[in-house]
Amino acid sequence: MPSSPFLLPLVLLLLPPSSPLELDSLAQLQQLSESHTQPLLVAVLAPWCAHSRALSQEFSSLERSLSPPSPSSPSRATTAPPPLILATVDGTKAEDVADALDVKGYPTIVFLRDGAGDE
Repeated sequence: MPSSPFLLPLVLLLLPPSSPLELDSLAQLQQLSESHTQPLLVAVLAPWCAHSRALSQEFSSLERSLSPPSPSSPSRATTAPPPLILATVDGTKAEDVADALDVKGYPTIVFLRDGAGDE
């Protein structure tokens, strides 16, 4: 099923600010990297891996620290975008993403800037 170019931005608006994005396909990853100027930090995880589960919790904590303050917070008049976007991928289900990011083991963290990655 082809993805709508409007679907991912809509999902971004609906996610709670303390959740890293959960990507299911290479198309979603490509769309995310093309539609944002911030770099991406992608964690490729496996549900059976204890290290992946621990990293997932750390990603959630990091996401909370990167989230802009709530609208009721007087600390900033305007909300700046986060300095980077965090995303997680279940590499056992989204094998196309794991292959594209050259994942050799779990967990793997990849930093993507302008579509190019570094492990």
